[in-house]
Amino acid sequence: MAGTTARRLSQEDRKRRRSPLGICAAAAVALIAPLTSCSTADKPGDANPPPASTAPAAPAPTATRSADETAKAEALAAYAAYWREMQVLYAEPTSKKANLKNFAASQALLRAESDAKRLHGLGLHIVGEAIPRNSTVTSADLSRRVPNVLISSCLDIRKWQTVSTTTQKPASLPPERLTQYVINARAERWPEGWRIVRDEPQDQRC
Repeated sequence: MAGTTARRLSQEDRKRRRSPLGICAAAAVALIAPLTSCSTADKPGDANPPPASTAPAAPAPTATRSADETAKAEALAAYAAYWREMQVLYAEPTSKKANLKNFAASQALLRAESDAKRLHGLGLHIVGEAIPRNSTVTSADLSRRVPNVLISSCLDIRKWQTVSTTTQKPASLPPERLTQYVINARAERWPEGWRIVRDEPQDQRC
């Protein structure tokens, strides 16, 4: 069983090396894929603001924080929330509990959902944590009709483990796979909030 799973994962690895979960589920479907945003902002008059897990609170502007700095901070908060939701998407075999659409859109959302479905179809899911470390806005274009920023981080998947849904035992994965690698993302500010629209793992250890 382990040998068969390893061969299937190896084939997926070659096919999906460039997908966002890519290197991540490099560990999963031996490189499958992830990105995005803040959920809908609180509306005036709301008696009870949504829980932090579904609507990450952006840092409140201060006298010393410019509008651009605030926007960048919001985008980074959305990116962190996006990865928390990615953990739910890949951990839950049916993906019914995931709310990735509150944080991702476009290519990032479609690819993540497709890769998770394929992974679950192989009788696998991923448990643990995938942590984007040292996330930084590398460029920003906030004056456009759709404001956007580029984000770079070091994705740490050392504690994100691929397991058999049937036996709950760890799946056999390539020992040389990267478990800490650079990942670049693009976030856009939509009417509903920031959304990750592109997430691209780099074959670069960090």
